[in-house]
Amino acid sequence: MFQGHQCYMKRTMADSYTNQPQTFDEFWDFYVSQHLNPACRAMHFIGTTGVIGCLAVTPVFPLALAAAPVCGYGFAWFSHMVFEKNRPATFTYPRWSLIADFVMYKKMLFREMNGEVERVKSLMRSQGFAVPGENLVPA
Repeated sequence: MFQGHQCYMKRTMADSYTNQPQTFDEFWDFYVSQHLNPACRAMHFIGTTGVIGCLAVTPVFPLALAAAPVCGYGFAWFSHMVFEKNRPATFTYPRWSLIADFVMYKKMLFREMNGEVERVKSLMRSQGFAVPGENLVPA
């Protein structure tokens, strides 16, 4: 997905990602690269659970529909500012990000997300991208 992009080790996949994704699979690795911090992913999980809860009670309490995006985006955006220290992909790729959020939710629910994170970290290393939180100085 990120083949052909040359960058310095201090740059991230987000810095080099300039092509618009044409498919969800093309977007997914980028999305995962923006959610490497487990606390960020946990906050997304909490927010998405809140969205599902709001949608579930909407027939009884219609105002809950208005609270759904506030709950989902509030937790997600906060986690990007505090834990990932990056810009949420929602701003650039709203449709893909919404889909990816629910894919990540499912993968977390079934304990598959950590494997995805490790796969993307490995991909990042193999293509010369910095992995946040890892030492960039060769041993």
